[in-house]
Amino acid sequence: MSSADKFILAIDLGTSGPKVALLSVQGELIGSEFEETPVLLPPGGGAEQSPQVWWDAIETAGKRLLAKGLISNDDIVAIASTSQWSGTVAVDREGDAIGNAIIWMDSRGAPYIHKLMDGPLKVEGYALTKLIKWIRLTGGAPGNSGKDPLAHILYLQDVHPEIYQRAYKFLEPIDYIGLRLTGQFAASFNSITLNWMTDNRNIENVTYHDGWMTCHVPFKRQTCFIIWPLCLPLFPAAIFSQMNRNVPADACNICVIIFFFHKMNYLRRDARKCLSITRPNCRTHVRRQ
Repeated sequence: MSSADKFILAIDLGTSGPKVALLSVQGELIGSEFEETPVLLPPGGGAEQSPQVWWDAIETAGKRLLAKGLISNDDIVAIASTSQWSGTVAVDREGDAIGNAIIWMDSRGAPYIHKLMDGPLKVEGYALTKLIKWIRLTGGAPGNSGKDPLAHILYLQDVHPEIYQRAYKFLEPIDYIGLRLTGQFAASFNSITLNWMTDNRNIENVTYHDGWMTCHVPFKRQTCFIIWPLCLPLFPAAIFSQMNRNVPADACNICVIIFFFHKMNYLRRDARKCLSITRPNCRTHVRRQ
């Protein structure tokens, strides 16, 4: 069989519905079909779709396309898929979707992002220290519109704890389709980006952070308020940590500053008791919200 006799079945899951197409390996379009899927708009800025309806529509469009007899099914050598982005599908350990998918139009997570990024010295709605940490660890930060998967997950945790507790994974729509096709729970470097837990700036060395990127150091509010705004410009973590071997290289700015004042004996004793500076990545201070 020559390469000209081989074909790819392509799936494009758009918001309005999936398109299923047959293409030659040279890129020639042989035929295509479309099946519409509805968008549900709950009050408060919600936008949802049914993952099962997605899959049923893909099957319907695919069967209708193959029934045309444009090629022999035996000549299909691969399936390629793409989809809408910035959506969240909660699935259980069996890979079954739990409830509807929250899609890219949904803004109900905005209050949780605002709370997550709140603090003094704001820049475009982001607390400066938190913004610096997110950018250092991931190269960006969650959008304050509340439409990123991170916002969706925080919304589910607060409003639908029964879904959050049952969920084994939170998948992008493209990864849910991949799960249905292969039985594998997986994400790509692209699809994981808007969860804001990976640093994708070096595609040869993508790093993962297994906690929400917020720093919670349990000491007196007035101590924190007085110290870190004054010292942040003077002691960026990446530089100061190189000056002292006891500070992890990726310690957050707040922890670095606290460590400095702890060493200089400037913190109150009850505040110093709360500090832990031996664990890498500041994970003592990272909490799942």
